[in-house]
Amino acid sequence: MVTHLVLIIKVPNIAFNRFSLLSPDLHSNVVIDYEGYLMFTDDWEPDGDYTTYFQPGTPARAHRYGAAPYRLPPFIPTLSNYQLDILPYRTCCKYAEHCEFYYWRRMTNGCQDYRAPAAGYMYGEPHVITYDGIRYTMPGKGYYVLTMSDNPYHKLMVQVRLEQPDDTLWHAHVNATVITGIAVQENDSSIVQVYARKPMRRWRYRTDVYVDGSRRFFDKAHWKHQQFKHLDIRNPLQNMNQSEIVIMLKSGVGIRIFEGFGMLDVMVTLPPSYNSTCQQGESMSSALNTPTGQRRCYTTLGLLGVYNNDPTDDLTTPTGSATRVQNPTTTSSTTQMIYEQFASTCKCFMELKSYVAISRYYPSLKVLPLVSSCVLLFYVFRRSQWDPCGTFRDG
Repeated sequence: MVTHLVLIIKVPNIAFNRFSLLSPDLHSNVVIDYEGYLMFTDDWEPDGDYTTYFQPGTPARAHRYGAAPYRLPPFIPTLSNYQLDILPYRTCCKYAEHCEFYYWRRMTNGCQDYRAPAAGYMYGEPHVITYDGIRYTMPGKGYYVLTMSDNPYHKLMVQVRLEQPDDTLWHAHVNATVITGIAVQENDSSIVQVYARKPMRRWRYRTDVYVDGSRRFFDKAHWKHQQFKHLDIRNPLQNMNQSEIVIMLKSGVGIRIFEGFGMLDVMVTLPPSYNSTCQQGESMSSALNTPTGQRRCYTTLGLLGVYNNDPTDDLTTPTGSATRVQNPTTTSSTTQMIYEQFASTCKCFMELKSYVAISRYYPSLKVLPLVSSCVLLFYVFRRSQWDPCGTFRDG
């Protein structure tokens, strides 16, 4: 049993909201745990009408530093925060002395209705854990759709590159594949490409990060958080070799990429807006495979499965057919069956042709319509330094 030491101290009361520090007033109780983390604080005197709307804070509607595009309310730095947060507090609480009305209109959600995002993983050999909890091993090689959605509100495409790893120190071949690259785009956002660097190129950086074809670095403090078109990229403050990258998309999708020994481990988290259950008469297939006249059901498709809290249809192909599996899925026969009936249908194909104007080895794409919208994001940008061996040269 784990017990917590709770310490109650008296400090000058400061009324906090989500982003702003408001004026101090009176005294109140502050509760912290044994590690020093704040557990609870009173924000006003608990008497009279205040107890009716008792809560430990109020949410702010505008950030004091603003947000993109900055020129339009409520994203204007300082002014929007003053108009929407500071001024109502001072008017109601300080001038009119009716804080109960202010706290009644600015109630804080107590997280009772919070719904955690669904997480899908692909790591190691690679092993896959779908959004609804199905586990299997995917021994494929090439370019695959990790997860995608044709929903017009958040059209998502995440692709991975699977390669056979290098030989061992004893010159033995590794009969497996690992993730060595990932490409991400949502709607018309910037395209992010992350590659694991080869063994002789890991002495400084563990990954190469490209955004819209331009290489980006995250080894300085002011580069740790970079904003691009409809997405943000973060790198932990103490991580100086770019072995951990976090991509945050506009719809709330989060993608964490961790590099280790030339392999990429990928975790994709989806907000509840991606959770969709198909009704009777609706097709779960991708756009290119939807029967004429049949309604679409915008579910997630790909190696991470269908996000609808139903594990039985997780392994659904882009054509809408589901592969039923039962635990354990680690046997060789089950792995082979999953790959042939499901995983192979999530593969993106291409043909290499000469492209003399840019580079002799630039791939001119011929994508087979097996997966809807499967434009291979890895080769969208024309590079004069394309290496025919499959990696990008340093430039």
